[in-house]
Amino acid sequence: QLALEMRETTTGQLTAYPRLACYPTPYLAGGKKFDARVALAKSMSPISAVLTGTPKDGAVSFHVDKTIGATPEGCAITSFSVTPFGNNQIAAEWQDGNCGKGEMMLSKVSK
Repeated sequence: QLALEMRETTTGQLTAYPRLACYPTPYLAGGKKFDARVALAKSMSPISAVLTGTPKDGAVSFHVDKTIGATPEGCAITSFSVTPFGNNQIAAEWQDGNCGKGEMMLSKVSK
């Protein structure tokens, strides 16, 4: 699950605040033994960050200013970018250090 709040600053930059939480499920475990306690710990350990970036050609590659939290494996967001996609959607992509990468489509919610 990914939630992303973005705000424009007075300097034309964007500040973003992603919150990423993983909810592993037994049927996606790939044959590994499923441990409900581990799944609960992971779901209660969201990864958050404070990001800044400047729009370029409609997309934004953010700089990670501060990370808040990490997965039980010690992973935290090390890069994050967003690209417009279709009507009222954005494609979000991130890297979690040595733990891997992720991508997700998000729908824009207006105030």
